[in-house]
Amino acid sequence: MAKFASLLIATCVAGAAAAGKPLITTDLIYSTGELLQEGVNFAWAKADVDGLLAKAQGPIEQAKKEASKQMAMLFPQLEPKIAEAQIAALQIKATAMGHAEQGYEAANKKAVAAIEALEKVAPSLVGVVPKTLGNFVLFGVYMLLVAYVLLKVLRLGLKIVFGILGFFFCGLLCCGLCCRGGKKAAPTNGKAKAKAKSNGATNSAAATAASKGKAAATTAAPSAPTLNKK
Repeated sequence: MAKFASLLIATCVAGAAAAGKPLITTDLIYSTGELLQEGVNFAWAKADVDGLLAKAQGPIEQAKKEASKQMAMLFPQLEPKIAEAQIAALQIKATAMGHAEQGYEAANKKAVAAIEALEKVAPSLVGVVPKTLGNFVLFGVYMLLVAYVLLKVLRLGLKIVFGILGFFFCGLLCCGLCCRGGKKAAPTNGKAKAKAKSNGATNSAAATAASKGKAAATTAAPSAPTLNKK
């Protein structure tokens, strides 16, 4: 099944390569995101969220100012520490973004190298996968999804075929043989029952004759004489 799915995937990829277009790109994700963003913006505008936030902005800012004043009066030593914590958080964020960018660049180079190696092995795949990390990952996920669906469909088809074959062989052939065996066994069982009945009648007749003989012997035997004591 895995070979069959691989063959179908290769056929799909070859068709895309023949057309000279990428099979799937990250533009699909970006377009979907833009469509969702437009829907959110439409709902946002209909609900007039900007107006509600503008009305609530004044009281919120006033409350923040009052809270800052109270904190400065109650805990004056905390204000410089809070400022230091904010600066440290910004530095950590900048450092993390720098490391993430470096990691992305390294991963992107490896993805481009993998795509180029694939194109060297199979020149027909040139242009099917755009040379970026996102497109490489999306292509891999798409191929896994396609392989999974194809395997499921193939498994279902084989299950149906084997079910039909099993019904034909077991339901028709085996049941037909069982029915023939039952017909042959029926006369044999009838003969056995008749033989058992005849044996039972013979045994009952012998038992009746034996009981009559015992009764006749008992009747014919003389009674023992009795001795009279003087």
